[in-house]
Amino acid sequence: MAGPFRFRLINSEDGPVIIKTEQQTRRDLINPALEKAGWSLRDRTRVVEEVDTKQSNFLTRDYKTVDETLRNDADSEYVDYLLLDAAHQPRSR
Repeated sequence: MAGPFRFRLINSEDGPVIIKTEQQTRRDLINPALEKAGWSLRDRTRVVEEVDTKQSNFLTRDYKTVDETLRNDADSEYVDYLLLDAAHQPRSR
């Protein structure tokens, strides 16, 4: 995505708080935490981003992403990250 990141500064009881965009939160917090835990975001056999849980077929491991389902919100529900085990099945605990 081109262009600068945007954020808002709001005041709270504890002082100013920066509200980040989802993209900034992923870049600054979530992605580094996943990488530190051993999940390579470049390995699409282990990490799939923005998976449509309604239009994906989990039995056949056919995971549809937001780009494939075109954000048809009436027929879609998304998870930001789908973490897969060695058999390409979703990890859950």
